[in-house]
Amino acid sequence: MGALKEDRRAQEWLALSLNVLTLDDVWTQHLATQDPYADMRELARLGDTLRDQWLSLTDDKRLDFLREYAATQVERVPPLFREEDPFGGSTPTPKQALTRVRRNIASLAALRDGETERLRDKTELLDSGVWPEGDLSHEARCVLLATSILIAFLIGNMLAAAALGTWFMGSQCPNTLLGSPSGDE
Repeated sequence: MGALKEDRRAQEWLALSLNVLTLDDVWTQHLATQDPYADMRELARLGDTLRDQWLSLTDDKRLDFLREYAATQVERVPPLFREEDPFGGSTPTPKQALTRVRRNIASLAALRDGETERLRDKTELLDSGVWPEGDLSHEARCVLLATSILIAFLIGNMLAAAALGTWFMGSQCPNTLLGSPSGDE
């Protein structure tokens, strides 16, 4: 597969990731209101869509591609980012990014089934007329944001990576979810 096709597949994963994150926000906001006039079945379908997109995003084939993509991207990162950190410590080195992506992808795979079950349970509650608290778990959200930051970095889109980093910090995600303990590799 050529570099363009690989970048396009990574961009498609990143777009799906953003869709899952923003869809989760919309669903959570509407569930939090517990509006007695809300269409609970429509909210349940929104939850079904979130679950289906989560499954697509964390599909083994997609995650395998991201692992391979990250490994090849390290070689394509501009030399400036290999030698020094132009953002004063906020940008990982390519080696760190690769290690972090691998850890986060493993975390996404580990979270897949539990999150899927939680989302299914919530939509079933809505279908039965009961208001659940809605959203992906905090851990899933943070790992997804962290992985998205790193994929944006590897694609070469530093502005997207920075914007996602702001979202990550605003979500109160612990730094260890960037796949790196405090004493980075």
